[in-house]
Amino acid sequence: MHGRFLASGFDGASMGEIARAAGVSKGTLYVYFDSKEDLFTALVTDECKRTAEACFELDPEAPAEATLRGLSCRYLHAMLEPSHIRTVRMVIGVTEKLPDIGRAYLQAGQETGVRRLSEWLRVKIAQGEFAIEDVEMAAWQFMLGCQGKLIMPMIFGDITLPDATMIRKVVDHTVYSFMSAFACPPREAWLAPQPAQLPDGADSGAASADNPSRNVG
Repeated sequence: MHGRFLASGFDGASMGEIARAAGVSKGTLYVYFDSKEDLFTALVTDECKRTAEACFELDPEAPAEATLRGLSCRYLHAMLEPSHIRTVRMVIGVTEKLPDIGRAYLQAGQETGVRRLSEWLRVKIAQGEFAIEDVEMAAWQFMLGCQGKLIMPMIFGDITLPDATMIRKVVDHTVYSFMSAFACPPREAWLAPQPAQLPDGADSGAASADNPSRNVG
């Protein structure tokens, strides 16, 4: 039912046609949905929730980089599904007239993903693996980094599916950028001895542990 109704477009099917496609009576549909708008919202929301549940299963005990790489791959492949691209286009098309549908789509999809990723990041921050001031903003940054290069052109008319090489390039860049911005150094690096930091203008040959001959008594 999801596929048939969403593929037909919001304005392309009546409640009677939808009922026949679903194998139920029109009256049965109206028991659960007051209008076609309500049905469309429910279907879009359900599709987004199922996608979020499939993509955002994040193990807090797994290595951070590998987890982000797996998330990025799953998320990109889900967003690149032709049925998903059609759904996004339909939502954009009806949102001006029916903004509740747009809000429901955003809440069930992207906002759910951001919430789940934020929860995982907070655990990783507590474990000392990340240093992030605004966790929600960082989660949005990661998600938009995943989809911007590949998904946006398809939403606005490009029908060419990116190949595996391009998908891998986007995943690599997105994960590398995120880790570079927010990952803490390994614990071994924290414990390693660091060279003394001299104040500006200080003589680099001043007394130090490595140059005891310059000690001043």
